[in-house]
Amino acid sequence: LIGLAARRLSGVPPAAERAVVVASARALMTRTMPLEQFLGAFQKLAPGVRLPPDLTQHQLTAAGYVRSNLVLEPGQFAIRGGILDVWAPASALPVRLELAGDEIDSMRTFDPLSQRTVEVVKSIDLPPAREFLLPERMNLGAPDSSGSELTEFDLPVLHASSTTLLDYLDPDAIVLIDDLSAIDGSMDEIER
Repeated sequence: LIGLAARRLSGVPPAAERAVVVASARALMTRTMPLEQFLGAFQKLAPGVRLPPDLTQHQLTAAGYVRSNLVLEPGQFAIRGGILDVWAPASALPVRLELAGDEIDSMRTFDPLSQRTVEVVKSIDLPPAREFLLPERMNLGAPDSSGSELTEFDLPVLHASSTTLLDYLDPDAIVLIDDLSAIDGSMDEIER
């Protein structure tokens, strides 16, 4: 979703080559976050930008990031004093943001094992780390009214529109179907 949505972000040049997506009927029919909400959840971070007060308290956890002591894998973030480490799911390396108050002073990628700087970066787009956003009234891992934790299976409740992977494709995307009768059968089974 990140790769497909990135083409629609302002300021992000389209990829030199078009994306190729190979997916099963079930994957294409699985509901996901509406594209507008997904794009709206991206955070553009750069030195000099003031962080929203709730970026780490709510926005990162609501977007699927998990707080940890050290960032060792994609989808995690850590806070130590004036340092925020975060690893976006589609990024090769995590990013360390050094803060001066609530303003980003510097940013650099780092090796998660050695914790050493790899390179200074000028900006990053921080996308959601999962396919749904938690409502503001809920905390990550907090039970819903039935007492169970929210997961991607709750997408129909969390997002009213029926969005699928197909909605993330470019309007001029080419869709190839192999064995239409088998796909129709799978789709009928999924619908039932």
